[in-house]
Amino acid sequence: MRRKRFLLSALLPISMIVGLVAGEEAPSSLLVQQALREAQVHLQRGEPGSAVRVLERQLSQINGNATYLDLLAVAYEQYLAELQRLGRSDLMPTYLERLAILQPARAAWLRQTWGIPEAPKSPARPIIRGRLDEEITPAIDPSTDWNQLGDEAFAQGRYQHARMCYWRAAESQQTPSKLRLQRWAYCSWWEISHLMQASESSSCDWAVLLEEGRAAQQRSPDWPFVHRLMSELQRRQADPGYRVHHRPEPLDSWYLAESAHFRIYHCNAQLAEAVLRCAEHVHALNAWFWFGELTVPSWERPCEIYLHPDGTSFSRATGVSPSVPGFSTLVYDTADARRVLRRRMDIRADVPDLLTRLVPHETTHVSLAGRFGPRPLPYWADEALALLAEPDDRRQFFREKVLSAPREHLIPLEKLLTIDSVSPDLDRHMFYGQSLLLAEWLLAQRGKFTFVRLLQDASRYGFQPALQRYYGLSSLHDLAIAFRSSNNNHSVSFPKLPIAHYRDFHPQQLPLSSHWNR
Repeated sequence: MRRKRFLLSALLPISMIVGLVAGEEAPSSLLVQQALREAQVHLQRGEPGSAVRVLERQLSQINGNATYLDLLAVAYEQYLAELQRLGRSDLMPTYLERLAILQPARAAWLRQTWGIPEAPKSPARPIIRGRLDEEITPAIDPSTDWNQLGDEAFAQGRYQHARMCYWRAAESQQTPSKLRLQRWAYCSWWEISHLMQASESSSCDWAVLLEEGRAAQQRSPDWPFVHRLMSELQRRQADPGYRVHHRPEPLDSWYLAESAHFRIYHCNAQLAEAVLRCAEHVHALNAWFWFGELTVPSWERPCEIYLHPDGTSFSRATGVSPSVPGFSTLVYDTADARRVLRRRMDIRADVPDLLTRLVPHETTHVSLAGRFGPRPLPYWADEALALLAEPDDRRQFFREKVLSAPREHLIPLEKLLTIDSVSPDLDRHMFYGQSLLLAEWLLAQRGKFTFVRLLQDASRYGFQPALQRYYGLSSLHDLAIAFRSSNNNHSVSFPKLPIAHYRDFHPQQLPLSSHWNR
């Protein structure tokens, strides 16, 4: 959304950043200079929030650059003024704390002026972490032989751990032998059977277990017990069994329903329940697809979903254009983005592809938040992963936009990696298409596990060192050449989330009346 422009009288003059000097420069320097230019453009347009996010992305690369830190302080102060004007008192303490690191006196004066108490200190260790991060150290060697580790775990009877090792091997392009494929299949069936026998089955999704069973069936010989387990999974998958609790009394102008990980504010109980079931399924599917997990990750607090009846009510409540179908809001711990303090989705109930596109897309954003290291996912990766949850024809639309565009219309890779939001002068279709194609290319080269590790280590050490470590590409220039050369290859098998089919509601089916809720 485009923000109104405004100026602060207390701002210091901002020095113009010179262009790239001739000759070769370190890739990190290129990204830093690109971030400076992007942030200046955002500030000139009155978009301080976007400037803050662009500058924060490259903090690990700046080497104490004073100009960079001065511009970041300006961006923080402008953003705080915008938050104060919009009444977003929930976010102001976070950015006052960040401004205090750079300009303590100025932050203290603003805090006193606006009457904002000092924010409590963040805990030293994160409360919510991705399980993959807990198991694997950040300095993991890309040459780790996951097949060998799987064999060792299998011999010790640690079948759940062995299954994860074999999955990581396969998703790192480490080809398993026929014997290892059978061991992997046995481990999958062992874990599936234990989950089916568990008295508390709310931590798993039967459709996800069915997908794992189908994959294991391709790897395993014709074991007699497989057919029995597959039949039982198919029976259970027909009724996912997500428990949804409806509160009978309205809360202000909303009715409330809850599932294990989501709380929805709505005006139509039937549609709200369908949205909750879809969101729970996509959440479980993301854990399985990207991390190989068969149980659903838990959160400290549920994700809130506001299901607005139409574009008018959506715009009135959020301040966003009524033409926008929906968006997500994520609030991270200041010290470590692996701790997500709040997840929220605002979506419109009258969107025709609500359950097939919008809910899977936005759920992927909130589901994967906090699982890729101490900083939030870069914008290109966040959108690319969410697009992988959308229908095939939607993704193909973005691919064709890029593949049919003249080369001069493409976004330079250095810029693509540092874009923080879709500004008015940016071709939105080109950005989504190039982000999607880049993610698909990286996935095709080394698999999902390597791609996840790339994003996690990029969050800690920067994109360029992680790219060198996991893909052997010494520069962004090398990546750009390899990426461009693959755009003419139409025989690639694209990865996607195998989302279960959800029948969509259509606007004409919604009874917009005072008796909308059951």
